[in-house]
Amino acid sequence: PSTDATSGVRVQDSEQVIVSRNLVDSSNWYGVTIERSPGARVVANRIARAGSLRSDGGPTVTGVEVIESAGTMVARNRIRECGGYGIAVVRCSSAKRDPVRVERNRVERCGDPGLTVQGSTHVVVSSNAVESATWGFTIGEDSAPCKGIAITGNRFYRCPWGGGYVRGSSRCAIKRNSFVGCGEDARIRDRADAIIVLWDGQDGRGVSATAVTDNTATRHELTMPPGLLAAPRRFVRSSSSGIFRSRNARGLSIARNHFV
Repeated sequence: PSTDATSGVRVQDSEQVIVSRNLVDSSNWYGVTIERSPGARVVANRIARAGSLRSDGGPTVTGVEVIESAGTMVARNRIRECGGYGIAVVRCSSAKRDPVRVERNRVERCGDPGLTVQGSTHVVVSSNAVESATWGFTIGEDSAPCKGIAITGNRFYRCPWGGGYVRGSSRCAIKRNSFVGCGEDARIRDRADAIIVLWDGQDGRGVSATAVTDNTATRHELTMPPGLLAAPRRFVRSSSSGIFRSRNARGLSIARNHFV
């Protein structure tokens, strides 16, 4: 076991780099890290058990991490059994005409959300499949809100905490995604009470100017033990004083989301 932080593939301070068709298995840090390298392409890699060689087992280690790298594409990768996120986009400020794109990836069995975007602008997350991550997707974390994030046409399976959430972010679109068996693990007491949760950031900033439309969800209808939260009966929650506090949401468009 190691305490070093060495990614399987690491790219820093470069431009237009292509990382393609690599097999990264049991790295002692992230599978692939792209940092301050705009226009990178991370395509058709297979990443498994990122962080598993660390002395702590890598509980927060990400499969693909993109940091401060505008216009990057992450596509057609297979990522599984990461202790942390499957794919994370962090502090990427892209132009609307050239967003970061996370497309057609498959993420399985991760100890954090499958797909996360934090402190970034103009990111498109589309046509991905996520299975058995804690959450399907997240936008914004604590004091790292986002702007102009699109989550469209993705499939999320058996994510026990919930389908996804948006926190303290603006001008986002959550459209045409499907959720199956999300938020239904009775062992998790503080999981979501809706498929998608919109909640305030750490500074109290609410979700604003955001659309959640044309999404579908299928329940597994598990039997919940007495005293535990039932499987989600609401599709979207945007107001609450509970664990996912939301008091300042505004300018939302929530329509045509339904259980099937």
